[in-house]
Amino acid sequence: MDDSIIGSIVAVLAAFTLGAGAVKAEDGPSSGQTTEPLRAQRAVAYGDLNLASTAGQEALQQRIRAAARQVCGTTSYRNAGGLSTAAANRRCIDEAIAEARSAIDVKTRSLASTR
Repeated sequence: MDDSIIGSIVAVLAAFTLGAGAVKAEDGPSSGQTTEPLRAQRAVAYGDLNLASTAGQEALQQRIRAAARQVCGTTSYRNAGGLSTAAANRRCIDEAIAEARSAIDVKTRSLASTR
């Protein structure tokens, strides 16, 4: 795939969905309204990477993991404040990485189909 095309792609890493328990019932929407979960996002740019190389692909994966950790929080139970928070952060990281990889795959297939 052409490096100039790949260079223009930006993957958006979306994660950290706040659970319903974070909102008190009296603060919720009036009947008939729906709510969307809050999502934090971090853009992961990779226009400077050669994704045709193994090193470039590994660098992108490292950037995605780092962004997921920044968005989702620590997986150390001591620093997270407990096991349940650390486990939730781990799930968030795993889901964010999977979502970012899926977005990259979709964009790559889309670019390939236009050739």
